[in-house]
Amino acid sequence: MSANVRTERNHAFVLKQEQVKRLWESFQSRIGSPTIIIKCSDEVRREYDNWKSFSNYENPPNKSIKRLIIKARSGDYSKRAEVEFSDSTYRVIDIDIDASETVVTNLYDDISDILDGTKPWYSRLTKIDFFYVIGFVFWAGYIFLTFYTGEPAEKTAVTVKQAFTATIVVGLFFAGLATLIWGLNKLRHRIFPLAYFAIGQGLQRYELDEKIRWGVIIAFLISISSSTVFALFQ
Repeated sequence: MSANVRTERNHAFVLKQEQVKRLWESFQSRIGSPTIIIKCSDEVRREYDNWKSFSNYENPPNKSIKRLIIKARSGDYSKRAEVEFSDSTYRVIDIDIDASETVVTNLYDDISDILDGTKPWYSRLTKIDFFYVIGFVFWAGYIFLTFYTGEPAEKTAVTVKQAFTATIVVGLFFAGLATLIWGLNKLRHRIFPLAYFAIGQGLQRYELDEKIRWGVIIAFLISISSSTVFALFQ
């Protein structure tokens, strides 16, 4: 009896070499000889059919891994499996397995266990979209003003010049707001990236970024604490 699994997981991941090795060994034992394909920032596609060659890849900044695919197929073509890791916002991890029910179940369990270990502590923070955060703030402010400022003042006629000036001011305000949202989302993506290939030199980059992340968080907490204490004793 044949079975298949085709699914995706959209959580953030930090993929380390030992986790890729575990995937390699699981594919090798349950499907057949694996192949690893990496697509890098220099636009070169590199393919490895033995573990030693892949493990020697340095993953330097100018050739950093952007996508990693591990796949395998049995000699008689009755079994195949593929897992793809990507820094795409929409398809982060893809899983595709075709084999007997037993093989599919066991391999999928292996993959799921490994993937659970790749999820970083900040995974939920990668889902924050400041468009909705700032939108909620404005909506809450509007509700507050509607209920607590009383009846609106009597409308007065405005000149064409006043209307034009108001339009420019509002346009500039929303353009600035859009720029702020874009900047905050870019900053969130930089501090809390969705995908991290902590392989070779990538591990050093990840460890450095982890220190920066904690520095930002600690600085934020100190700032909030200081403001709270100041407000209480003012």
